[in-house]
Amino acid sequence: MLNDFLWNFLDLQVRSLEIFCDSCGGQNKNYTMFRFLHYIVHNTHRLDYVKVTFPIRGHSYMEPDKNMGLINSHQRAEIPSDWVEIFRSARAKPSPFDVVEIDQSYFRAWTNFFNTKTDYLKKCPFRSRPIRELEIHQEHHRLIYYRESYNGAWESAIVKGKETKRKGPVLLQNEFVLPPYSYSGLIPITAKKFKHLQDLKRFCGDEAKQFFDNLPKN
Repeated sequence: MLNDFLWNFLDLQVRSLEIFCDSCGGQNKNYTMFRFLHYIVHNTHRLDYVKVTFPIRGHSYMEPDKNMGLINSHQRAEIPSDWVEIFRSARAKPSPFDVVEIDQSYFRAWTNFFNTKTDYLKKCPFRSRPIRELEIHQEHHRLIYYRESYNGAWESAIVKGKETKRKGPVLLQNEFVLPPYSYSGLIPITAKKFKHLQDLKRFCGDEAKQFFDNLPKN
């Protein structure tokens, strides 16, 4: 999603990005995300500078938390498209939410790409959990800067090895490689889960019944 935002929504004249990210390792605070941001600066050259701040865990008064508070979680939703309408109608002012419906083209195999097709180190050279802030500068093409407080000294770590010759297409100036898609289609569910859904669909409407009947299964 961030890659799509940078190329399709953010003004191309914007050259620096400062963002707040969730501190959960399973979401944004992980080595794949760190390498992705570094790649955006040093390989795609979309940005010159990135700063990431990881707030103390918990609910905040930041925009995402405020927006989630507007969602009526008591409305009936049986299939994914129902949630699209719930999100769209959750706010009127200053404008309705702009809901982007995603498909397989949004998901790319970034982790495997960094581990096998680039010069990035496979293991993060610093502990990610204590990190409070992280910076990536265009001037330092192998480094990531980080610190474990919001006002302490910055440290740096090498995340990219020395450049080596790798197999692949010869890239022209301003060209870069993107990872392959993670999925070529819908991911099949297990036969057991499919059977459970067939039992539960009797409580749903006709559209939902058809949706669950058409789910791919192993």
